[in-house]
Formats: sequence, structure tokens, C-alpha cells
Amino acid sequence: RAIFALDSKESAPGEPWQYYSAAIYKNIFKLIVYNYRHYLDQVELYNLESDPEELDNLASSKPELAYVLKSELLAALEQNASHL
Repeated sequence: RAIFALDSKESAPGEPWQYYSAAIYKNIFKLIVYNYRHYLDQVELYNLESDPEELDNLASSKPELAYVLKSELLAALEQNASHL
């Protein structure tokens, strides 16, 4: 089961969010996608069990896992965009 989080500080209240950061927590992993004006489509992946302080970004060393989690996160955002 996945848990999702979304932060959209740069969006105006009541307007669709254009710039945001979103995260998916699944099993022992956390993936964050940043989509802000000066930080577009940046991805961070952490193993929360072995790295609870999120110091070792695994996105480049585990690209397949990052891709799967990012796809699941973006699909959930798209599916729920009308409810935000």
C-alpha cells in the first residue's frame, strides 16, 4: 500500500497546482518529485530503513525502482487532480 503527500507552496489558493513537490512512501522507500519553477522534474529516492535521515539519494543507482514509483505517484496525482 502506498502513501502519498503533496506540497504546492507556489500555487495560488483555489487555482490548479502547477508547481509542487510530491512524495510516495511505499514499503521501505520514499520517492520525491520536485516540480518547481527552478527545480523541474527532480527526483530523489531514499531507503528509509537504512537511511532514515535521507542522506543517500538512490535515484541514479536504482533507476528502475525510481521509474516505477514515479509512474505510480504521477498516476495518482493525475487521478486525483480534480479533487485537490
